Amino acid sequence: MNQTLYWLHDEHLAPPDEIEEGDRLVYIWDDTYFDTQAWSFKRLAFVYETLCSLECEIFQASTVQAIDELSTQSDISTIVTWQAQDPTLSHLIQATQRRHPKLQVRPNAPLVDLQIKPPVKRFFYYWKRVEKMLTGRQNPRTYRRVK
Repeated sequence: MNQTLYWLHDEHLAPPDEIEEGDRLVYIWDDTYFDTQAWSFKRLAFVYETLCSLECEIFQASTVQAIDELSTQSDISTIVTWQAQDPTLSHLIQATQRRHPKLQVRPNAPLVDLQIKPPVKRFFYYWKRVEKMLTGRQNPRTYRRVK
């Protein structure tokens, strides 16, 4: 039986839409990585509680070592993770991908599919254009205030 191993990380804490029965969700609790991030206890607790609600397997180890061990399991055919914006996490994913040809790095889905190029000026110019798509309605106060 071929399984897909979905490697979640702190920038992608959601199960994929195409998950099938028998596929595994894993998160690697890498203390070395967390030390470089200087996160608060509240953020770590949020990550942990989110993973528990997803019924995700959590491994406490070095990321590269954990992926090494998981990839050697005979029933794992593919390992999937998602791109990261954080440079430290991105380098970690790239280093792991060089060692494991089974690892696929997918792009993150955009929050909104815009057919327009967002302006670079200020956030509210952008918000005025996407507010209705995101919330289902346009706040008249925001619309009048930002022209």
